[in-house]
Amino acid sequence: MLPLVIWWSEFRRLFFFHDWTLLQGAASQPLSAWLFQPFLGEGILPLYKLSWIAAVAATRGSYATVIVLLWLTHAATAVLFGDLLRRIGYSSMAIAAAVITFGLPWTNLETLGWAMQWSAVLSILFLLMAWHLLLATQWGQRYEVWFVLSVMASTFVSTRGILSGMVLAVFVILQRGKYIARLCVLSLLPAAASFAATYAGGQHGGANITRALNYAAHDFLLNPFYLLVSYPGRTIGPLALLLFGALKIAVIVFALRIASAPARTLMLTFLAFDLCSAVGLGYARAYTGLATSVSSRYQYASLLCLAPALGLLLGQCKKQIAVVVLAAWIGLIAFPWATHLGRWSSERGTAVRAAIGNGPPDGHFDPSPLTVAEARKLIERYRLH
Repeated sequence: MLPLVIWWSEFRRLFFFHDWTLLQGAASQPLSAWLFQPFLGEGILPLYKLSWIAAVAATRGSYATVIVLLWLTHAATAVLFGDLLRRIGYSSMAIAAAVITFGLPWTNLETLGWAMQWSAVLSILFLLMAWHLLLATQWGQRYEVWFVLSVMASTFVSTRGILSGMVLAVFVILQRGKYIARLCVLSLLPAAASFAATYAGGQHGGANITRALNYAAHDFLLNPFYLLVSYPGRTIGPLALLLFGALKIAVIVFALRIASAPARTLMLTFLAFDLCSAVGLGYARAYTGLATSVSSRYQYASLLCLAPALGLLLGQCKKQIAVVVLAAWIGLIAFPWATHLGRWSSERGTAVRAAIGNGPPDGHFDPSPLTVAEARKLIERYRLH
């Protein structure tokens, strides 16, 4: 949470951006109808909608407080991630490197600087909760109900949460432990429910298979290094795919070679998560163009999936070398917060507030179709500030 503390003055300038979509839906429909309406035409996410509108009400419309809640969720996710690595057998240095790699990079700017992205963070939080419950269940403790509820929560707070049960089923199969069939079925039940709800809601659209796979390849190979590491004349193209893709694959391959059996199972599961996530994005986002494949909103899951491999590699180094490398890595991934956050808070905060205060009633100030006059009504209704 250090970036939030250091640059709090920038974060507190943020204000409702495309969040108007949620507010307008909640204000114009009965709660029961709005909760089960497809979210932005993509999926049925009643738990996220309920959590989000409850957070707005509980904070009395304070966007800054909702951002703090987002970061607290992120911190809890990082703790669960680190504890999962501990249970798998990672060393303290490997855990520190992995958690820092996941939790600190400036490339999480959009995920941690936009309240609507709370859905992505909540989905990972519930996934990791389910993972811990799964390990407890495999060790003979009876947590099946809580496990299914956690997977279901992950599934119904984010469109990408539909992968959570599939990821855990992969982990169960790779472990070759007890109750494989039963745990796989329990893992996949929420995904099946989500598919059924989405289909019933009329969301059957797809993408051209070639464009979808091309987008998926760019998402998988370029993230997370493309935004973290730069070189002169960097563009999205064959050279970037070769350099960043080779780097990512090399990290994964070397980490798998030196990993213990439990760590290898964990990393292969995260690799499956990364690949499935890329394919899902290709299906849903190919129409937006390849440039969006490296959007900072897609960094969160990518960093999570690669962090165990990077952490394991650093954990194999001598302590003195590992400390120096980790310090340099922290500087590389954390210092750019200072550079990028000012522009972000200006576009997503200062400019929005100015448009609301001084813009014409029929003007538009963000991607939503909402007018300034409608936004002012929502501000008054929910006491937004």
